Amino acid sequence: MQAEQIIPAEFRDLAEAQRTEEEALMARPNVVGVALGNKYIDGKDTGKKAIVALVDAKLPKDLLSQADRIPATIKQIPTDVQEVGIIQAGSSPLSPSLALRAEEAGLAAREDATGHLLKLDDAALAARQNIGPFTLASRVRPAYGGVSVGHYKITAGTLGTCCYDASPFPGVPQRYYILSNNHVLANSNAANIGDPILQPGPYDGGTYPADVIAKLSRFVPIRFQQQGQTPLNYVDAAVAEATSPTSTGGSTGWGTCVGCS
Repeated sequence: MQAEQIIPAEFRDLAEAQRTEEEALMARPNVVGVALGNKYIDGKDTGKKAIVALVDAKLPKDLLSQADRIPATIKQIPTDVQEVGIIQAGSSPLSPSLALRAEEAGLAAREDATGHLLKLDDAALAARQNIGPFTLASRVRPAYGGVSVGHYKITAGTLGTCCYDASPFPGVPQRYYILSNNHVLANSNAANIGDPILQPGPYDGGTYPADVIAKLSRFVPIRFQQQGQTPLNYVDAAVAEATSPTSTGGSTGWGTCVGCS
């Protein structure tokens, strides 16, 4: 994949600096991700491009040693620190107001990452109550981690989890994704960005276009082992942007996709 497919032009010069400094930043306490964005001061966007350190909790400087603090600049590029909370999988109980709304409407529902009420259809409700191989291979809305999914040209695989942008690029709307393997969503490198993803996967009865829940967004290319060479991949991973936030994000909830934009 070419960088221009996934990174806005104005951020490409920063991307190389992020790549070289990311490991050192991630080694600091509290840092859970590194992204590209704009510098904020007192909650206001300065419009200046920055390397953004995502932390689970923003701490006062006097509680951090000098070595643990995020430097003000990296290679003359401003930095910013944004609090994103603890990143974890799992659904949360409905807030009292949403729970009341769901009860009044007679809905089986869950809360998405943006605080909206998501109705569970009959298949999703049944799957939550009776998880098994047959329910996981069925059509479920909203989809969630563990169910059948796949690129439209493969057999079927497993949806790993649902995620969203922790810090989207300024001016770019927050996006929602499903996360799985390259060989599931990207057809072992043979797919094109934008290809449809079906739930359930084709082997389990998914058809195009009726069962499209996402479109391939990014993947880590698989570097297949050659004779006498050590495999180079650390991950087998891909993300696909959900066609709508309500089509995904079932019982496992939304995780956080750091720097997915």
